[in-house]
Amino acid sequence: MGARSELEVVDQPWPVVFDAFVQALPASGFRIARIDPQRGHIAVETRNTRVTIAVGAVDAITSEWIATAEQKIGVLPDRHERQFTTIRDALSDYLAAYYAV
Repeated sequence: MGARSELEVVDQPWPVVFDAFVQALPASGFRIARIDPQRGHIAVETRNTRVTIAVGAVDAITSEWIATAEQKIGVLPDRHERQFTTIRDALSDYLAAYYAV
């Protein structure tokens, strides 16, 4: 069974947000499984979960992203909301550190 995060809007261009995810997520406990910059998808994994993050451009200076998570093994309780929060915080912290507004 899977879950989907809320659609998040970020006041940064698409390349910045995509790169920020690629740089920040490994430090937040996610292993990058696949990166597809042409489609704007990043697949990451934790021990028990697969998460696909889709990043898109709204306009030249605004991006949006959404994450979809599914458990690898369905016997443990899901932690999707906590993982979505971790992803959101990792992006926010990275952008605040390296791309001051």
